[in-house]
Amino acid sequence: MVNHFGSIGFGSLIIAIIFTIRVIVYTICKKAEAAGGDNKIIQCISCLVQCFLKCMEELIEYINKSAYAFMSMSGESFCTSAKYGIMLQIKHGAGFMFANYLAAAFIMLGKVGLTVLNTFVCYWIMKYGTKDLDQISSPWGPLVMVAFSTYVTVNIFLSLFDESVLAMMYCVCAD
Repeated sequence: MVNHFGSIGFGSLIIAIIFTIRVIVYTICKKAEAAGGDNKIIQCISCLVQCFLKCMEELIEYINKSAYAFMSMSGESFCTSAKYGIMLQIKHGAGFMFANYLAAAFIMLGKVGLTVLNTFVCYWIMKYGTKDLDQISSPWGPLVMVAFSTYVTVNIFLSLFDESVLAMMYCVCAD
């Protein structure tokens, strides 16, 4: 992180530029649609341009993710890491695909499981521990808040697992 702070900033800058272009084009498209009324050609062009820019943003995020993972393994600069990271993924595509799907399944299982477990524990504590259910009319408000905050927290922490799986896959494939 210390040696490649500029590379990390460059990757973030690229994402920010693409996102800014998307927002500007979205605004222009909405104004053109409003001015054009019910013109189907303007709506179609607007939809195509927005779809193209969304695909471009997703592609850049994918390249950034690959570059960051390869950079963490090799210590190369951003552009070199992006090139070699994509080449390594192309060479070992099935392994990367399997690892990403397996990681996504475990992450989804963890998100749902931990959210349900924490909400159930909260209900159990409210019913048997503090006996708060006798004093409130409905337990749904606190339980929904606990479920939401648990899901957000678990989502943040398990996204690190996804990044670590990608980095480990790069290390395995590079060896």
